[in-house]
Amino acid sequence: MSNKISTIIEYIDNITVQYSQLCQRSRDNSIYGIAEGKQCRLGRPIPDQEYNQDLDLIRVKEQGKQIKQLLQELKKRRNNESHRDYIERGIRSHKDEIKEIKRLINPLERDRILFREITTGLSSLSQEEQLKVLKRYRETLTKIKKPLDRIRSRLISKGDPKEAENRSKQVLENSFLDTLPSPKKPYSETLEELYRLTNNKVNTLGELIFIKPRASARPPKNGEDGKINVGEKVKEGSKPLWHEFGHHVEFSNPDLRDALNSWLLSRSTGKIKRLSEITGNSQYQKEEVAYEGNYGLGAYVGRYYGDGFTEVFSKGLEKFESVTGMLDFYSKDPEHFFLILGILNSL
Repeated sequence: MSNKISTIIEYIDNITVQYSQLCQRSRDNSIYGIAEGKQCRLGRPIPDQEYNQDLDLIRVKEQGKQIKQLLQELKKRRNNESHRDYIERGIRSHKDEIKEIKRLINPLERDRILFREITTGLSSLSQEEQLKVLKRYRETLTKIKKPLDRIRSRLISKGDPKEAENRSKQVLENSFLDTLPSPKKPYSETLEELYRLTNNKVNTLGELIFIKPRASARPPKNGEDGKINVGEKVKEGSKPLWHEFGHHVEFSNPDLRDALNSWLLSRSTGKIKRLSEITGNSQYQKEEVAYEGNYGLGAYVGRYYGDGFTEVFSKGLEKFESVTGMLDFYSKDPEHFFLILGILNSL
C-alpha cells in the first residue's frame, strides 16, 4: 500500500509542475489540453480572453499540494500500523483453524485452572467431578492441538525440501562442527525445518559457531557471512537455534522491519528502560534495554537495539518449534501469534 501511495505522490508532483500536460473533459466528452493549444477549465472550453493560465496553475498546484499532504499523512499512518496487515493475513490464511482454536481456547483455559488446582491439592471438587475435569481437559487439549498441527504442517510444506536441504548442508559445511556443543544431526534437521518453515527466504546465514555460552546472531558484515552463535543451551534442545534463526529472517527480509517495529511500539509505553529494572533480573547487562510494555511472551520481546532490529519475530518464531509451543504462544498473546503467522505466510 505504501508503495502505491508513494507512486501517487510522485505523480502529483509531476502534474503540478508540468501543468501544460493537464487536460479535462468537456460536457460532450471531448478532451481539451493546454499542450494541444486549447485552453480548458472546469470541463469546458474557455475563450482565450477569459483564460488566466497563471491563476489556474496556482489553483491546481494548491489542490495538488493538499492531496499530497493527505496522502503523506495516510502513508505515515499506514507505516505506523503496517503490522495490522500481517495480523489480518495470519487470521485470513488459516481462518478455519483459527475459528476452531478460538472456539476451544476458553474452555481449555477454564479447565486448565481447575486442572492445576486438582494436581496441587487445592481443589474443592469431589473426586467424581475432578475425574470429569481431567478427562474433559485432556480431550479439549487433544482437539485444540489438531488445528495448530495443521497450521504448522502447512507452513513447513511451503518451502522446497531439496533447497532447504542444500542450504542447511552449505551452512554446516562452512561450520567447524567439532567446536559445536552437539552432534551434527540435530543442527541439520533443525535447519532444514527452519528453512522450509520460512520458505527458504533466509540468505544471510553462513555458518554456526560456538564462542560464548549465550546464543546470539550476527548479520553479514565487512564481506563476511552472517553467523549464529549456538550457545551452550543448545545441548538442552533446539530452541536457541530457532530463536537466532529468527533474527536471520529479519536480516534477510528488511521490509519486515516497519511492521515489527510498529507492532512493538503499539504495545509499549514508549519508554526505554534497562531490562534488569523492568524484570528485576540482575543477570541482564546494563546495556540491555527494552521498551517497557505489555508483551505476552515477556519483557525481552521489547528489547531495543537502535538499528531497527527487534526480538519480536525471534521470540515468536521459537514458539513454532512445536505444537505445544504454539498453543502456549496463542494462549499468552493471540495478537503476537497472528503477527508471526501472517509474516510466515507472506515469506
